[in-house]
Amino acid sequence: MSEHDLKTLPAVDLQISSGFPTASMRVERLEGRDILTRREDGSVQKSVKAFSCLAHPEPGDIVLTAENAGTTYVLAILERPPSSDQAPLALTSEGPIRMKAPRISFETPVFELAAGAISFVAGLFHSLFKESNRIAGLDRSSSASATQTTGSRLTVVHQSDVQKAAEFSQTVNGGMVVQSKTAVINTESDLRLNGERVNVG
Repeated sequence: MSEHDLKTLPAVDLQISSGFPTASMRVERLEGRDILTRREDGSVQKSVKAFSCLAHPEPGDIVLTAENAGTTYVLAILERPPSSDQAPLALTSEGPIRMKAPRISFETPVFELAAGAISFVAGLFHSLFKESNRIAGLDRSSSASATQTTGSRLTVVHQSDVQKAAEFSQTVNGGMVVQSKTAVINTESDLRLNGERVNVG
């Protein structure tokens, strides 16, 4: 079918094709769950958002509505006035939302996520950051094994630093400096200091 054929197709009456009276209305204001919409004759009526309409209407929006069993439903947002362009596109649902696809991608300069609890379950997890800042009131980490590789590291502990291990091995290729106001080494067996030269005092 050519572009000319598409332009010459007769208009379809939504009321006839869907079986429900449809109309475009302007959103006047929001009152809780109710959406007050204005008809072409100037009358204002209460509407509710249809289950499949995830985008939340804002005052001034032009919306597509349909009536069924005495209730007017907002099916979609047709247009948002230029003065309301800064209003965020809010996707709301009274029930859970599940997305299922072979691949889901997000591309945005800024990504913000706020939740009471977040759970990630994956077979493989990759993260790549130019800079990473993490702040937590309490941070716990548990794994079968852990490996960390970095060019340099600075660790500052303002209070106690406690390490426990079945075995502990530390290898320093260059110089090693341990500085403390008071140092205590306790061992239940031998204490050995091996070196070409050992200076004490």
